[in-house]
Amino acid sequence: MESWNDMGWPARIPLLLCLAPVLAAALYAARPRHRRFPVVKALSLASLAAGTGATVFGFLSLLRTIGQRPSLSQADWPWIATGMSERLVTISASLGFLTLAWLLVAIGAARARDGSIHDG
Repeated sequence: MESWNDMGWPARIPLLLCLAPVLAAALYAARPRHRRFPVVKALSLASLAAGTGATVFGFLSLLRTIGQRPSLSQADWPWIATGMSERLVTISASLGFLTLAWLLVAIGAARARDGSIHDG
C-alpha cells in the first residue's frame, strides 16, 4: 500500500484500468456468453497498453530527473534503483491482473464446453 501512496495519478489510473479485464473475465466465468468474450479481449489489450505506457512514462520522468543532476555520485545509485523498481510496478500489476483475467476466461471456456454457455 505504500507504493500506492507514493505514486502519482499517471501511474494510478492505469492500475485501476487493469481491474477492468478481471471484472469482465469474472462475468464471463460466471455466465459464459459469446458477446462477453470480445469485451474481455479488448479490455485486456487496453490494460496491457496502459501498463506499458505508464511504465514508459515513469522511466522517462526518472531519466529526466537523472539528467538534470550535474553529476552522479555513488550515493545516488540507491534512489535511482528505487526509482527504477517503482516504475516497474505498473507493468507488473498489469501482467498479474491479465494472468488472473485469463485464468477466469479459461474457467468460463471450460464451463461453455460443458454446455453451460448462453447466447442471450
